[in-house]
Amino acid sequence: MCKKWMVVLALVVLAGLAFLGVRPAPAVEVRTADGRVLARWPLVEGQMLALTFTHSMYGGDVREVYRVDAQRDLTLVEVTARQAALDYYALPVSTGTGEYRTATIERPLGAIWVRADRIGQPRLAYGDRRISLVEAAGDGVAVYVGVAQLSGIERYWRIDS
Repeated sequence: MCKKWMVVLALVVLAGLAFLGVRPAPAVEVRTADGRVLARWPLVEGQMLALTFTHSMYGGDVREVYRVDAQRDLTLVEVTARQAALDYYALPVSTGTGEYRTATIERPLGAIWVRADRIGQPRLAYGDRRISLVEAAGDGVAVYVGVAQLSGIERYWRIDS
């Protein structure tokens, strides 16, 4: 009788693993060009991803805000900065707090590549998660930020790194 239950338990475990393996789940993925994963965060539909960096010419922080969706897309929706150095994005609009904000943007980009360097000090924020790209990847390293489809097993074992 004990042998019968062991077989049933083994079948249930195998079925569960198969189920996890066939249900892909979208995640925000941050990785280097050589494939080293710096972070994988569960995708929350409509959650905004913020990239903040120091502007190399004007100084001060620039904050790019992206909408993330499960169709594997990042869409740039807003850029803010303390200086009027945003003319290459769109016409700056003063927020009345000393910052400038671009007019409404809806620029689908798919994914972005960011150079992690000590001058720009790029940082990502997604919900309550934060990562400094220079600390995670190193100085002068190209970093990919996009949406990946992960298997169920990856979702439970490797996500949120």
